[in-house]
Amino acid sequence: MLLVAAILVLAKQYVGQSIQCWIPKHFTSPWEQYIENYCFVENTYFLKVTETGRTPLDTKREREVPYYQWVPFFLIGLVFLFLVPRKIWRTLNWRSGVNVSKIVEFAFSTHKDKKNLKMLKNIKEEDAEKSRKQIVDYITECILLNIEKGRFKSKGQFGDVRKRFETSYITHCYVLYKCLHLTISVGMLFVFNFFLGYPYRFWGFGVVNDLVHGRHWQESAWFPRITFCDVTHKTLESRSTHTVQCVLMLNLFNEKIFIFLWFWFLILSLFNAINIIYWIVVSYFDKYSYGLIRKHLIFRSVQLNQLTYGNIEAFIRKFIRMDGLTIIRLVSDNCGDQVGADIVKELWRKSQDKKFSKTYYEVHHPQQSHINPTYSDPELKKGH
Repeated sequence: MLLVAAILVLAKQYVGQSIQCWIPKHFTSPWEQYIENYCFVENTYFLKVTETGRTPLDTKREREVPYYQWVPFFLIGLVFLFLVPRKIWRTLNWRSGVNVSKIVEFAFSTHKDKKNLKMLKNIKEEDAEKSRKQIVDYITECILLNIEKGRFKSKGQFGDVRKRFETSYITHCYVLYKCLHLTISVGMLFVFNFFLGYPYRFWGFGVVNDLVHGRHWQESAWFPRITFCDVTHKTLESRSTHTVQCVLMLNLFNEKIFIFLWFWFLILSLFNAINIIYWIVVSYFDKYSYGLIRKHLIFRSVQLNQLTYGNIEAFIRKFIRMDGLTIIRLVSDNCGDQVGADIVKELWRKSQDKKFSKTYYEVHHPQQSHINPTYSDPELKKGH
């Protein structure tokens, strides 16, 4: 959206005619072109229609319109600014050894392919099921890799602290990523004031309030269409300064673009704030983690009498950990609960595997016995 707006303004500014000035009759055509270019580069200033007489220099400086030639570059800068959080997230995520973005992209594409396959009559159900199993196995292995990473880095004087950090590192980075988005979207509301040079604390509300009460650009000076420019004309015999009147056609577009963008950033900030609260609550409050796992296991037909709080808590705290929960939530949010439930079921099955329990649970918790739920799913029973 920002890029489209930037391209439109840039095209109008450098392909079309961005400024047109009324020039005294005795100036030649080259002088007319020079004056218009000069006024576009050196800024113009705004005067109300009711103001007459000689304008003081201080008033001209105060009424200067300095932003119109920089609008497309400002918008392009915003595009790159909004890419910064994703770049930071990917850099921090790369350190974890588990590429969460690729996992979610792979899960989404595979889930989408599965839905497309089911829509075709000549495609067998086994093919769609094979596609589903591939993504479940892949994500399960990524979560198990994160578990093993925490196990091998848990030795030493601060082993428990490091282990806790390593198995929650992705979650902390993702919450930071969300906070960066909120910081940028809220910051943009105030950057507009600085860039446009207006005194309003909340620029969008101020401009809309002026428009509602009939204070258009002729009075308020917000995005003026008609401005003035002082040009010095020097010859061998004399030197004189001419004040020319100019039309800034770009400001007709700039006004609509900036009002729209300001309220878009406001709405985006509200959604970002709600999203951060959601992720903090579900990531750092245990009861929401318990509810997520229990819901997925019930969906995959694990017997209710085995889904005690103690069993699920042990499964979360000693097996999938905080980062595993975050990956499961991201996959569920992007691909649906069916894929998320399949991953939880596979991890639950892994936690019952005797060989895996011996290499993980006994090393980690020699005093703890592994969870031993009874499955109602016949396929799962065969796996034991």
